Amino acid sequence: MPSEDQLSFIPILNIGFDKNLDASVTNLQSLADAVDELTTAHADHAASAKVTPIDADEVPIQDSAATYHRKRVTWANIKATLKTYFDALYLSLTGGTMSGDLVFGLRSVQGTTPADITDDTAISFSPSNQIGAILLIMRSNFDTVDGLLAYRVTSTVNRMTKLAGGANLLVYTGVLTGTTGTDGKLNISAYTDGKIYIENRMGGTRSIHYILLGA
Repeated sequence: MPSEDQLSFIPILNIGFDKNLDASVTNLQSLADAVDELTTAHADHAASAKVTPIDADEVPIQDSAATYHRKRVTWANIKATLKTYFDALYLSLTGGTMSGDLVFGLRSVQGTTPADITDDTAISFSPSNQIGAILLIMRSNFDTVDGLLAYRVTSTVNRMTKLAGGANLLVYTGVLTGTTGTDGKLNISAYTDGKIYIENRMGGTRSIHYILLGA
């Protein structure tokens, strides 16, 4: 005589049978699992609605990694998964301020927070694009150093060209270390290491803001 696990399931009544139980249901345990899926699904649909879920709330799912067995996931985990997914697609906003580079095709607009550069020191950074333009704005002391420059920082060619700017903004092509360029000036350079250098020799701390446009 066959055991319970070997008994095949044959529906006794087939009126209104919607074929949710397929031919693979061949033993009592599988039948119990399938019936539980059906009755629980109806119960979920008939349950009261909740307008605003909280992190501890749970949502039933069919786990594809476990042959679609019924499981649950918290609203907190759903939000975390969606955040990870969308963070990879879109730029983030913090307090209404866009962070990161704004990319148009292969080019980008790269903004920065103001940099406070003390006297006789230099800063350096790697632009997102090796060729482009830089808008330089002095935020303190209002020295005549604001300017618009074109740059190139490829491994074979380094160039910084002042298109417009004040008399106290000077252009170089090598590494600026803090006391490399002319004293009393704000010096800026591009180099083949892929970096742009800004050197302050104005006699005191200066706050600099710059925006780069990739070409």
